[in-house]
Amino acid sequence: MRRTLLSIAALALVVLAAGAAPAQVRTVSLSAQAVEAMTGATASVDPNIPQDLLGQLKATFQFNQWKSLGTFNGSAAVGQMWSTPLGASGYTFEATPKSVDGGAITLDARLTRQGSEVVKSTLRLQPGARVIFSGKAGTGGIFVAVTGR
Repeated sequence: MRRTLLSIAALALVVLAAGAAPAQVRTVSLSAQAVEAMTGATASVDPNIPQDLLGQLKATFQFNQWKSLGTFNGSAAVGQMWSTPLGASGYTFEATPKSVDGGAITLDARLTRQGSEVVKSTLRLQPGARVIFSGKAGTGGIFVAVTGR
């Protein structure tokens, strides 16, 4: 009797294990729009910077020269890092999605220059919203507007 019960229990475990669906890995699409800013003798604004982003940056930071480094798109599975150089600036943006909860993405973000860390933070991206991640760049700043879905 005991052997029969053990056989039934083992068979039940095999059936349950075979029927369990593998955990689905979630992939996150990311966009990083980079802007470099500084103060110079003359004001200049790169026309490639969207006006809403430029307005948001100018309302907070007192620089008079704004240069777009470009928009960079990529994707990464939760737990995997996405890395992109920010144009020819020497900066690299790294993002590692940690979780997705109801559309909100939590990710670890890091900005490096020539392999040295400039700044790192944990960001929470809401659907359709952007978070501005920034660090010091010489006498100015570098800003990365991050969105994800």
